[in-house]
Amino acid sequence: MACATSAIYSDASDSGFGGFSVQLSDSVCAGLWSDSESKESSTSRELRALLYVLRSLGTQLRGKKLKWYTDSQNACRIISVGSTNANLHDLSIDLYNCGMDLNIHIEPEWLPRELNSRADQLSRFIDPDDWSLNRSVFSHLDKRFGPHTVDRFASHYNAQLSRFNSRFWNPGCEAADSLTQNWACENNWVFPSAFIVLKAVQHMRECKSYGTVIVPEWPSAPFWPALSPTLGFLRTYLVAHSFA
Repeated sequence: MACATSAIYSDASDSGFGGFSVQLSDSVCAGLWSDSESKESSTSRELRALLYVLRSLGTQLRGKKLKWYTDSQNACRIISVGSTNANLHDLSIDLYNCGMDLNIHIEPEWLPRELNSRADQLSRFIDPDDWSLNRSVFSHLDKRFGPHTVDRFASHYNAQLSRFNSRFWNPGCEAADSLTQNWACENNWVFPSAFIVLKAVQHMRECKSYGTVIVPEWPSAPFWPALSPTLGFLRTYLVAHSFA
């Protein structure tokens, strides 16, 4: 039976979800909705935000009682008694089953929107550098240089591999902030934003790791000299570079 209590805050916006645990200071969740999710009702998105935050932080909260704060009165009620709306009821069942799997008991509590500002800000965060390679191109490169084992810069909606790291915690991610992880003994898939290419390359060298790095073909960029010895390896609209 869950006993220790943690406080969780979550929120949903038109663009995405956000949440955090008071006890887990570095565990911040955020992500964008898919096209279909963004068209759902506000109550559906609020329930889905709870579900995605639970899936993101669940293993760190296993066996706990969660006092869950949301500014949606409808979501609080549905978690407690269900809904006559099939979609909303299914989401509440998914949330219940996820909690059961992790031995987590959820006690929802409504709070005014102005007291949920941090979760609200997280739900509205849009990372302009959150991108991924076309899956057909990834498949080609994975066949040539793979199989790759971990996608080091991804989100739950664009990860190329089942194992991935994200900027923030989101459903299914193995770790947040990939540059704090040990990349050794993996064939890493690395598609970072341009401003951290140098950090990613340096991290690979420090970990003595192996992988494929995807960068823009951008000769004037600060990272270009660090990669110049291997230019010509793949030069179309990107460059793939493997480190041994």
